[in-house]
Amino acid sequence: MAYPVDLSVWRSDGSILELRNVISLRYSFYGGWSNVKILTSGECRKIRDCCIFSAKILLFTHITFAVSAVNSKK
Repeated sequence: MAYPVDLSVWRSDGSILELRNVISLRYSFYGGWSNVKILTSGECRKIRDCCIFSAKILLFTHITFAVSAVNSKK
């Protein structure tokens, strides 16, 4: 099962591309490419792995908020 993530990627011109709520579809270990799907738009993109500099797993964010909400009720 693929979990959604937020990715920050360097573009070829040096700018930063922020991809929100994406899942990995296919990965080429030797080729150095990942195919990702943006869940909100359905768009698929091919990204060079060496250009990804930040990945935030969204599943853990939801768990953190749930635990914080339970602890704050005391």
